[in-house]
Amino acid sequence: MDKRGNYDIVARYLVPGHGWQKSVRKLTNVTLQTAGREASADAHRLDKEYGDTHFWTVDLHNPDKPEYGSYYQLFHGRLS
Repeated sequence: MDKRGNYDIVARYLVPGHGWQKSVRKLTNVTLQTAGREASADAHRLDKEYGDTHFWTVDLHNPDKPEYGSYYQLFHGRLS
């Protein structure tokens, strides 16, 4: 059985003329696999919404274990 926990999906994106923006989506009582799929879906939405016009990152964190840092980071670094 997969252990359940709490996770934060932290999205940061650079909006020209407005600087870095940040949003946090909290997931409660889900597996790491579910949290990873949700983080990947958020990254896909950012990529679809902004394409090559924004830099962005999506990190997956466990707020109960901040010493772990980010489980992984998805990012987009190219601009047209």
